[in-house]
Amino acid sequence: MTENTPLDSNATASEPADQVKTFLKLLDQADSVMVDDQLLMGWHMEADCGDPENEVVRFSWIDDESLEFSLVLTEASIAEGRWVGASFFCNDSEGDEVQISLHRHVALTPQHN
Repeated sequence: MTENTPLDSNATASEPADQVKTFLKLLDQADSVMVDDQLLMGWHMEADCGDPENEVVRFSWIDDESLEFSLVLTEASIAEGRWVGASFFCNDSEGDEVQISLHRHVALTPQHN
């Protein structure tokens, strides 16, 4: 069994391009992602290139009713997003706000005194 711990979101980005790079770097280190209320263990990433319309992240999943969902983040949507605590809020490529939490798994072991 593993514990989900949020990745360090205290990184500050002084420019939009820095925020894109910071977010993608953290996402690359994540073991799982919460997108709104959906836990995801995999996603697709593309390299950033400085084009605001460049689609750099695609999250896809099937819900409890077997319906397929996906959302795409562009460089612009990440650049315009904001960190609030351990969550990143931004608009997806369709303009809908999403909440994303990045997690790294840590093995749980008994503590020995």
